[in-house]
Amino acid sequence: MAVKVTTCLSANPDVSGIGVRTAIYAQNLFSFVPAFYALLDGKVSFDELDSIEIQAMTILITALALLLSAIIEAMTQDLSAIHAGIILNLSWMNNTNLFIYLALYIHHKAGIAEAQEDPWCWPFWSRVMRNALQWKKAKVQKQADEACP
Repeated sequence: MAVKVTTCLSANPDVSGIGVRTAIYAQNLFSFVPAFYALLDGKVSFDELDSIEIQAMTILITALALLLSAIIEAMTQDLSAIHAGIILNLSWMNNTNLFIYLALYIHHKAGIAEAQEDPWCWPFWSRVMRNALQWKKAKVQKQADEACP
């Protein structure tokens, strides 16, 4: 006599629904379009880099929201290990957009540095990162100055 086990995992459309997964897949697929467009001429301009940074940050916020919703669901309801794995995979997929931005940032800085110095040395990259942080700080300060008359 064979024993038939019929335990099924209850569906959770907020995590593994076709709409959620399709939206994240499409968002990640279409995030490559601006990157390819920026590389058509072989140079990444500052405006292209800025728009791709905004896109990457928006997608990272989506990944953070997905992780926070999973934490809340795990604390308030029962989140299965399969659904937690799906959430982590979708979040990891969203985080790959940061690598697109990083690659274009390196391409942009290497294009600027071609006439100046070797982009593969440590002093160059420490200066690049320091300048990027100073630029970001100045941008935030300018926005704060514009917000407060």
